[in-house]
Amino acid sequence: MSQVKTRTVSSDGFMIITAPVVEKEFISPKGESNGIIELYLRLSMQDFFIKFCESKVSEEELKKYISEDPKDFRVGKFEIEIREGAWDHCDEVVSNSRIGSYVVIMTILK
Repeated sequence: MSQVKTRTVSSDGFMIITAPVVEKEFISPKGESNGIIELYLRLSMQDFFIKFCESKVSEEELKKYISEDPKDFRVGKFEIEIREGAWDHCDEVVSNSRIGSYVVIMTILK
């Protein structure tokens, strides 16, 4: 597992981290796959779902940080915030939404 290499705080109060982006297949509570691949940010030993509707970067911008080889991690430097709440919806509360910690990416740093 890749470890977070840097964790500092920006002037805006967001965490600045260097970490890999990983793909994971969505599995329903019934254990079924629907073929949807989601992106997560790997922070130390935990992967955090990336909620794009609250992020200021797109899924396409992050895909360049995904390695073809699962043993080889590419890392990026990101300004992030960890939040709590519904993962699956932004404008409405849905009773079957996944709930918990997720990441919002504010900026990709060079």
